[in-house]
Amino acid sequence: MSDRILHFRRKIDEFPDNPLYKYSLGQELFERGQNKEAACLFEDCLLAKPDWMMPALFLSKAYLALGNTELAIKNLHITRKLATEQNHEDPLHEANELLAEIE
Repeated sequence: MSDRILHFRRKIDEFPDNPLYKYSLGQELFERGQNKEAACLFEDCLLAKPDWMMPALFLSKAYLALGNTELAIKNLHITRKLATEQNHEDPLHEANELLAEIE
């Protein structure tokens, strides 16, 4: 297990209500192909902050990696909505590209 994963696990234990640590751990796990746990963490982030666009994008990617196209599409549409509302062009472009590849 990497030092960063251990670090974020400890932070979550210490500050369980801070979704930023869950997001950071989710990213680390996603990058290492541990998509099921990453998806759970990104879901927790969205429960805590429904307007947080980046966990929605990463949740979509984790679902794609897990083969759950339906949930990936659902979260890509959420990502597009949030990216548009918050004027984030790069995540919007990425979400559109992923949707085009899937649909």
